[in-house]
Amino acid sequence: QYKVDESPTVEARLIRYPALSPDGKRVAFTAFSKLYVMDLPSGSPRRVTTATDGEFMPAWSPDGRSLAYVTWSRQGGQIMSVSPDGGTPRQLTNKAAFYSYPAYSPDGSKIVFITGAIDDHLFADIREGHEFMSPEEAALHGHHGEREVTGVSGSTGTDLKYIPASGGQAVQIAPTQGGRFPHFSDDPERVYLTTFMGLASIRLDGQDRRMHMRVTGKGTPPQQPSAGAMRISPDRSRVFVELQGRHYIVTVPRSGRDTINVNLAGPSANVPFKKMSTLGGDYIDWSRDGRSVTWSWGTNFYRQGVDAEKPETTAVKVTAARPKPSGTVVLSGARIITMKGNEVIERGDIVVTNNRIAAVGPKGRVQIPAGARTIDVTGKTIIPGFVDVHAHMWPPRDLHQDQVWQYLANLAYGVTTTRDPQSSTTDVYAYADLVESGEILGPRVYTTGPGVFSSVGIDS
Repeated sequence: QYKVDESPTVEARLIRYPALSPDGKRVAFTAFSKLYVMDLPSGSPRRVTTATDGEFMPAWSPDGRSLAYVTWSRQGGQIMSVSPDGGTPRQLTNKAAFYSYPAYSPDGSKIVFITGAIDDHLFADIREGHEFMSPEEAALHGHHGEREVTGVSGSTGTDLKYIPASGGQAVQIAPTQGGRFPHFSDDPERVYLTTFMGLASIRLDGQDRRMHMRVTGKGTPPQQPSAGAMRISPDRSRVFVELQGRHYIVTVPRSGRDTINVNLAGPSANVPFKKMSTLGGDYIDWSRDGRSVTWSWGTNFYRQGVDAEKPETTAVKVTAARPKPSGTVVLSGARIITMKGNEVIERGDIVVTNNRIAAVGPKGRVQIPAGARTIDVTGKTIIPGFVDVHAHMWPPRDLHQDQVWQYLANLAYGVTTTRDPQSSTTDVYAYADLVESGEILGPRVYTTGPGVFSSVGIDS
């Protein structure tokens, strides 16, 4: 049962891209598509800017004095910088584009990022980002090799670049070749990425691309799922891995230039590893000193020492005002299908006060409050909104849109409530927050969250 929430505020159901400050005392993150900073462990989240564009993927400068982040709107985005204490943001890039995953080099001199064309993020091929989709999931969603425009963002056709930390002209490093999550170890001249084949790295001059490690999980070869995200530790001795809904720290053995293949499914792996979380989570990362790892799940931020058995959990509460219309509107003269048995009112009036239908009846028989605004809808037919209980409205992930065409299309065809029985990612919760807070137009969005498939490697 899904209840309509009429409380005066909307509480965010998801914090995104949490980034721990270098001193470990604050966390920056995105909620309601805006940038927030919170003092740990129990401070109140506060907005860092007053800008209206979406703000995503914060990255701390090594000295903790600046936050770099990306913006996004229908006109494209920029890389910006702002003090974590608030103030006027400063634009670091010199043209609008699709930007994602900014990361400071450890010496603080450069910001590495992924970039691509604006339209590629607005409308992308759904198959991108599903390279390790299970056969069941592929069959469920009808992925048989055809192209299907849905707005789910992909990762091909993007480039890895850097700019000076103070801003300026972007310098090409190399095509990403599907790589994501650029980050550094303690080496300021080499950037690491998670690729479809494992953890890779490349020098900032675009040379010496290496494939370091591939980590796989439970499954029948050659369908063993690969890690969804991998992060090298600052000292390059370990890798923090998200695999099949679980987190692991895997030791990096010395192997020269050969790629290390590690499977964590059996009773013993060929390298030492430690399971950090059985419940999983998103946005994995290392602390600046390499002594702990971080991630989030829902509105909880987790930090766990590499030698600890349990994480520290910080609940993050961010709210926004829930919009509520005021006044009275009369929809007059329409044919009304009331859903009261077979009742059809051929010419009737509907009185709406604030956000509730106050009265429905034949025209002239419904009491109209004084001061009501009347809209003549003669010749129209009014029916209750449709409820779509199996709706996969998957707008672009990562950088969220400031309006979603799938949502508008559903409203245009009379769908006012939707339920997604398998959302693939948790992004749907953040989009639902935007609808409920009035930031974007759309039907009510309910969901079960991401589905559970054989590729997850269920143990029981």
